[in-house]
Amino acid sequence: MSLTTKKIVMITGATAGLGRELALQTAKRGGKTALLARRAELLETVQQEIKTLGGEALIIPTDISDAESVHEAFAEVLDVWPVIDVLFNNAGVIEPIAPLTECSDEALRNLFMINIFGTYVVAREALKIMRGQENGGVIINISSGAAYKPYPGWSAYGGSKAAVDQMTRTVAIENKDRPVNIFAIAPGVFASPMQQKIRGTPVERFPRLQRFINLHEQGQLADPADIADALIQIGLAPWPALNGRVEDIRSAEFQRECRERGIVFPNAIRVNE
Repeated sequence: MSLTTKKIVMITGATAGLGRELALQTAKRGGKTALLARRAELLETVQQEIKTLGGEALIIPTDISDAESVHEAFAEVLDVWPVIDVLFNNAGVIEPIAPLTECSDEALRNLFMINIFGTYVVAREALKIMRGQENGGVIINISSGAAYKPYPGWSAYGGSKAAVDQMTRTVAIENKDRPVNIFAIAPGVFASPMQQKIRGTPVERFPRLQRFINLHEQGQLADPADIADALIQIGLAPWPALNGRVEDIRSAEFQRECRERGIVFPNAIRVNE
């Protein structure tokens, strides 16, 4: 699937992992990207990669845990481009990885401010804009299997993603009469800096550590470019029935639905039957 028009795609957490690949894959399809992340120098690197691909990117250093920073970022995008067509609400952190009794106040506050508060604020500001756009817009919240499957050591991370899932369902109902499509997708396990942090965690803080080491050593971590490719196709597909849904990209049934709509999944993306 290719873009037929110059879609404006906003991506949070755009400097590494899935966010960076979403930016590059969007550029390859001819879309314009608004890239948000905290570190300006890393944003500039991704922007240069996009320029090399012949694409166009606006970079906006943004701390999504700061509501004013988010508000200013959206205003800056609209100063340059007339609309925001698609938002990938992707930014997030996984630390602290530890039993709750060993999680510090500071670490918990940082995770919740980014994964919950920041994700909510970004979605809120996008909704304010998209609700008034003639063609509405699409919001894809990046979820995780940890939202529904408990892992010892991930009470903070899993809980934050569960909050995002429920926000997605509720906001879809709140905006059912508006031309906005909001849904959440868990992208599965893929090679990323977050996976590196997981593998570097002491086993006493994360008892399921060996599973993730095995996935890495056995070459079973998906390529983030493949995940990004699938997510962009989903985000661009006219699919109103996705509104309010929470899906896992590894679901065989969900992949079947996607294929019926012409969305091509790379064979490297694992399927949970």
